[in-house]
This record gives sequence, C-alpha cells and structure tokens, in this order.
Amino acid sequence: MRILLSWSGNRSKSVAEALRTWLPDVIQHVSPWISSQDIAVGSHWQAELSQQLQDSSFGIICTTSENISAPWVLFEAGALSKQLRGSRVCPYLLDVRPEDLAGSPLSHFQMVAANEDGTRRLVKAINAAMGSSALSEDRLDRQFDRYWDELRQKLDEVRSQLQPSILASRAGRVSTFQEYGRPRVLVVDDEDNYREGIATMVRSFGFAVETAADGQEAMQKLTLTPINVLVTDLMMPRMDGFELLKRLSTQPNRPPAIVLTAFGNIETAVQTMHDLGAFWFLEKPIQPSALKVLLERAATQSRLTEETERLQRQLSYQGVLVDLVGACAPMQQVFSMVRQVAPSKAAVLVTGESGTGKELVARAIHHLSPRRNGPFVAINCAALPETLMESELFGHEKGAFTGAVERRAGCFELAQHGTLLLDELAEMPVATQAKLLRVLEDTRVKRLGGKNEIPVDVRVIASTNKVLEEALRKGELREDLYYRLNVFQIHLPPLRQRESDLPMLTEALISMLNAKHSCRVTQVSPDVMEALCSYPWPGNVRELRNVLERGVIMAGEGVIQTAHLPPGFAGPPVPAPEAPSRGALNISVGYTLGQAERSLIEATLHHTNNNKTRAAEILGISLKMLFNKIKEYRSGEDGS
Repeated sequence: MRILLSWSGNRSKSVAEALRTWLPDVIQHVSPWISSQDIAVGSHWQAELSQQLQDSSFGIICTTSENISAPWVLFEAGALSKQLRGSRVCPYLLDVRPEDLAGSPLSHFQMVAANEDGTRRLVKAINAAMGSSALSEDRLDRQFDRYWDELRQKLDEVRSQLQPSILASRAGRVSTFQEYGRPRVLVVDDEDNYREGIATMVRSFGFAVETAADGQEAMQKLTLTPINVLVTDLMMPRMDGFELLKRLSTQPNRPPAIVLTAFGNIETAVQTMHDLGAFWFLEKPIQPSALKVLLERAATQSRLTEETERLQRQLSYQGVLVDLVGACAPMQQVFSMVRQVAPSKAAVLVTGESGTGKELVARAIHHLSPRRNGPFVAINCAALPETLMESELFGHEKGAFTGAVERRAGCFELAQHGTLLLDELAEMPVATQAKLLRVLEDTRVKRLGGKNEIPVDVRVIASTNKVLEEALRKGELREDLYYRLNVFQIHLPPLRQRESDLPMLTEALISMLNAKHSCRVTQVSPDVMEALCSYPWPGNVRELRNVLERGVIMAGEGVIQTAHLPPGFAGPPVPAPEAPSRGALNISVGYTLGQAERSLIEATLHHTNNNKTRAAEILGISLKMLFNKIKEYRSGEDGS
C-alpha cells in the first residue's frame, strides 16, 4: 500500500513532512503492514494531485486551522475521493502551528497529542483502505488506545526534561476550557462533506462534536444531549436554520448559536442575530481562526449562563432572587413559584397589597424566562385616563382621534417577544377589559384607526392590590378576563407579616440607595432597627424604602440614627400648635360621610407633605381615585 501526503496552505508542507516522520510509528503500532518506505510527500494538493494519486492507493491532504481555505479543503477531499477510482483521499486538519514543530523536543508527540480525534479517524481510514488486510474495528480501537497510553507516558517524560519556560509557552495554547471539561458543539448542515469537514475542524479545536443533517434532527439531538454551542447552516431541507432558531428561542437554557450560510448579507445577519437571537454570523467559506474564537466565546457565555443560574438558585435559598429579597417562609414560597413558572409561557396574576413588590416579581419572572433578552414593558392601568387607555395598550394610527399627529405603537407591540405587565388590572375600564381579552385569545392587536391586525408574541403578567373576589362581585373585573389571566397566581405577603426579613431588606435597600445618592451609609442603629420592626408598615416595602431613603440622605455616611428618620416615626409626634396634628383626626358628631371622607383625605395629604402616591397607599385607594376626589373637591369650591 502506498500513501501520498500532500498539503494545502503556504505553511502546511512542514505539517506533511512532520506527518511523514511519525505516521509510520502510529500505524505500525496499530497495523504492521505499512513502513516508512510506503509513505511519500507529494506536492500542493491542487498541483496535479489526481495524477500523483494514480500510483497510490491512499492520499492525505494536510492543512492547518489557520488556513482560510481549510473548510473547502475538507469539502473537496471528499469530492476528490469520488472522482478517483481505486484511491481514497482523507483530509487531516491540525490545530498546531507548523513553525512550533521544527526542532522542538515535543515535535512528534505534541502534534499527535493535540489531534487525537483526527489521528484516530486517519488511522481508521487507512486501515479501511487496506482491504483484506484490514483489522477489525474493535481490535483497531484497542491497539490505538494502547498506543495512546504509551504516547502519553513518553510525552510526560519529555515534558519533565524541558525547561519551565518552554513548558510555560506551550501551556499558553492549552484550551481555556480544559478545567471545565470539553464543551459540546452541535454542527448542523445538510451537505455531508461540508458538515463532516466543519466537525473535523471543530474537534481539532478541542471541542466534543455532535452532527445533524437538518433542524429536525438537531432538535432531537438537543433534547437528548446537553449542547453548549450550536453551529448551523440556514438553508436546509425539512427544517431550516431559521425555523430551528425560532423554536429554540422559546426554550429555556438554549445554547448560543453561530450561523453559517453561503447566502449572507446584512439583512440576513440582522434577522438571525437580532430577531432570532443568534450569537454571531459567518459567511462561507469561513475562516477557521474566526470560528475558533467565536466557539470559545460562545462556550464561555454558555458556561457563564449555567453558572449564573446555579448561583441564582443558591441565592434564592439564601433569601435573594433577582431583585427580590426575603428569607421568611412566605417569601421562599414566592421564590419557588417564580422559579417554576418563569420558564413557561403561562400568564401570571400577582396579588398583594400596594407596595409589596408586585412589579419586582414580574421582572424576576421575565429575567428567569427564555424571554429575558426581550423587552419588559409595564403599564399602570390606574394612572391612565380612560380615554387614553386603549391607545396606550393597542397603539393608534395617524389621525385616529384628535391629537393623533403620528402613528404610535402600543404596549403590546413594544413588548414583542418579551413581557408585558398590566399593573393594577382591576382599575382598567370594563370596556377595555373586553378588548384586552380578545387580544389575549387571538394574539393579534389592531391599532386604533387601523385596518390590519398585527400578530404579537407577548407574555402577559397582571397585578392587582384588590381582593379578587370582591372585585369580581362588584363588576370591577370581568370574570372571563380573570379566568384567562389567572393561570398561575402568586400572592405577596404584606411587610407586617415579614418582620424577620426587615434586617435583610434594610441592608439591601441601603446598598441600592447609597449607589443612587452617592452616599456611604453602612447600617442603621439598634434603636432605628427596633423602630422599624415595631412599625406596622401600611405602605409595605415601598414605605420602608421611602423612610430609608430619607435616612440615607440625612446621614450621608456612617450609621442612620433616629434623628435621621421622618418626624414622629421613632416616637410620639412633636406638638405643633399652629398646624393640625399629623397623627390624629377630630371628626365631630354631625359631620356627613362625605365631609368625614374629605377631612380624612386632606389630613392624610397634610401628613405626607402632599405626597399623593404615599397618601393613596395609606388610605388604601388607587392613585386614580385620589386624583378624582381632589378634582371633585376643587370643582365644588369653584362652583360655590
């Protein structure tokens, strides 16, 4: 049997020469039928290689990963085998720089050790070409493994004799993923030769490789095998790369995808990277060095994502989940429900008193879901006038109503491929609730004044501070909309039931407020903590944040003392003869219910220094209702 070595690339001839040196040693350990006299080095593979192979039964085309034409070399090697009758051509791709081999004690061993998979396939291909003299596959594997063990021992002996500086320079080229195991790459392409060529190249980079002929087979591989990086073509039969990426975009923990296509352009790049969430985009023929860098970066991102999720789970057990803080049993139950529902597409209804952190729960669900890279849009249904509600939700066309001077996208369009939070859902007008239900059922939205329906892919989370049964009984919330949104309900406990969480919440809020106001507050004094724990917190976590924000600003640095808290918070209120008491309300017999209500609202506004948001929280009414009451009182005064 005669073997001809050729090369592709300016520097690959030295690879072929080195291969001629140690290939007989490899083969003779596996099969005794080939000697060094049977191996010859030919010319560049494009220089009449077909004629040279006529006198040889096996050809090897050597190339390196730095060769920009390496993928096409691998592809053409398979095509050349079909053209040559009686001969077989095998590509051999090395991830070793040729100039590093000459004159080095590691020349022979390093070259083989860095390319175990490629060498094994090469030996198997040569063995298969030997016809009746070929060894069985099992025997070939056993002898190759035995040879590899001997090679490792020799390599260790040679390494131990080298100077530390030489070893250090060699160690710099060891894969950065060695300490984490070999990342697994799935290569998807419908062209057999090109797919195997890319797979060979990726293996030479130090990755484990799986292959698939189309998107459908790739989906099967992804469900059975953990994949760190996906490398896929776009144009394929059955399921193409676009559909594959679209399906993966809805799944949690999807691997980063590198798209390879011969039909690349700016529009395709934007669509695959932005709309479908691809990691990067490469046109064929690819540059091996660029692919290697992208694979390493994508594998790093995949590993960091897994590590982040693992740490997030650990933190949740210690009282932290995204921006939520709490170690008490009710909050741990909330954390568990958030982790369970986040990967799904189900609608979520978050309930709880005002200021308990319902929007933070919605943001945590979004952050832990497959839609985390999409937009998060929140709309406060209580803060919008009824006339603008539909426009904010569904958008409007130019001229749809007075003042509509341009087209505007609604919240559903803005939240495309992301999450939409409908805060204070029960404050939404009933007529708008019916239209919202239609959008949720059809997943299509029509702008005000528009003719066409726009498909939307949005996860909806709703929240309310009202008792749902009471809101349904009063007709403030439609039953059909309630059942449509109440797929998964999460109830947040009030802060007065979370006294054990106050130290943890205080520490987290102080850290956030320090960053906001450029302060250096370290903690609160024991007296302040005692006051915080004894306060009933009608405004819940939002009120706690406001109290601590004042304390951080007043203290500036060091420890928050009782003097830094709002007046009257840490003790009885200071009497003020000229002003009515902030802590009491005197209502004489003979007041009407309307007069008593107005006195209570005005006293509460005075107590909060006209902070309407906090006043609404204390009164237990929506901000919209408070504004309506103030407007009513002012109109009464104007009429009188």
